[in-house]
Amino acid sequence: MGKFKWLTMLFIFIFSIFFVGCNSSSSQETLAQLKSKIASYESENAELKKHLAELETDTEQEAAYQLNFREAENIDIPRSMYVEDITEIRVFPYENAEVINSVSNSYVEVHTKVINDEKEEWALVGFTDFVNTNNYGYVKIRELVDKPYEPKFKCDTESISGVAIGDTVEKAISQFGTDYTKFKKFGLSYSFKEGGIAIAVDPISNTVKRIVVRMEGYKTKESVQVVASMVVSTG
Repeated sequence: MGKFKWLTMLFIFIFSIFFVGCNSSSSQETLAQLKSKIASYESENAELKKHLAELETDTEQEAAYQLNFREAENIDIPRSMYVEDITEIRVFPYENAEVINSVSNSYVEVHTKVINDEKEEWALVGFTDFVNTNNYGYVKIRELVDKPYEPKFKCDTESISGVAIGDTVEKAISQFGTDYTKFKKFGLSYSFKEGGIAIAVDPISNTVKRIVVRMEGYKTKESVQVVASMVVSTG
């Protein structure tokens, strides 16, 4: 409040100088100094307002994390849904929670549906962004659209050991073995420990979108196979 009082006094003093018509060099110098001080106070006031807004936002987010939510008993939404408009992905199923990322014009994986203390329905979703990094968070159910998904990766004209692009992950596992490592950081992929083979997965349809072979023992329909250090990749 003290700074606002000073600003009021400064404006009154400046008005008084103009009113009496002071045009001496000393008055002009005083006026310049006062203008400089006003500009400084205005800058400080803007910074204080910005800091106050940040504190209020942090307080609202902290309050949201004290609330509860529960998983809905009946998961009556599809495994994948579409986001049309720009939608913010939040770390907690409340409007005041921190934003992780945003998504638009894209499909997302729907893992479960939850209901918060405000009786709002949210979905825990996952999606891969433009830098191929997985993101997981909450969006309101009303932001999701049920839209049939057509996998972008499908090719049955070629395959490796009977597994083609567009086949299910389950089929690949039955062919390449259950001893594998699953990677989720950059997209979704499986690396099978025996045979030196790996697959990249389209997480929305849970189908194979790429197959990479680094060891002998696997070949395509056209009998193309790994020889020495050659790598065969489809997709």
